Amino acid sequence: MIGCHGPEALDLNNLENEVITFYDDANEEINFPSMNITTINNQEIVDDPKINAELSVLEDQIETKYNIGIEIRGSSSQMFPKKSYGFETKTEDYSDDLDVSIGGFSEEEDWILYGPYSDKSLIRNKLTFDLSNAIGFKASNTKFYNLSINGDAKGLYVLMEKIKRDSNRVDISKNNSESVDAGYIIKIDKQEHEIIIEYNPRNPTVKRLYQDDFKAKDWEKMNSLF
Repeated sequence: MIGCHGPEALDLNNLENEVITFYDDANEEINFPSMNITTINNQEIVDDPKINAELSVLEDQIETKYNIGIEIRGSSSQMFPKKSYGFETKTEDYSDDLDVSIGGFSEEEDWILYGPYSDKSLIRNKLTFDLSNAIGFKASNTKFYNLSINGDAKGLYVLMEKIKRDSNRVDISKNNSESVDAGYIIKIDKQEHEIIIEYNPRNPTVKRLYQDDFKAKDWEKMNSLF
């Protein structure tokens, strides 16, 4: 059930007078839990490979620490100033993955810290996932955290369960090569090989950046579209 109450009297007064009220002592109930990531030797987090780091989660005045391997995730979103990250929880010596519970979610090793940059409301993905779960269509569990990396505040992030086949994530049977009867996870994403298309009304052309997996007839068909 989703509900809301009417505006506060101060809010109505502010609307009439076209002012904004700032609070020096914000109610603790609206403060989000925090995550602080400290990389080994203050290494910069890159796309690949994952680097070792320590994750400290402060929630309900309780601090919990985890060893993790972390990297930047995404494709075109890597150009955004606010990066998203993927991380795996590790054993004490970082030698192996370790299933843990974070944010009250079921134990697993693979996690996502999504940085909502293009969505200026910051809530679109989380709201959609929460609504989907509320009406019985399974989606990743999500939770807001204020994130800092090596002491640098990165803003509000969304902790997400990474979608994968697992009893605590997507509980489907493993595929058997001798049968098509199994559970499937379908991913709709960009094509594996990038194609650059340059269009000139006077001289239509198609140029290839990666051409290993394309035959001449494929390019002829693409050119015919112009």
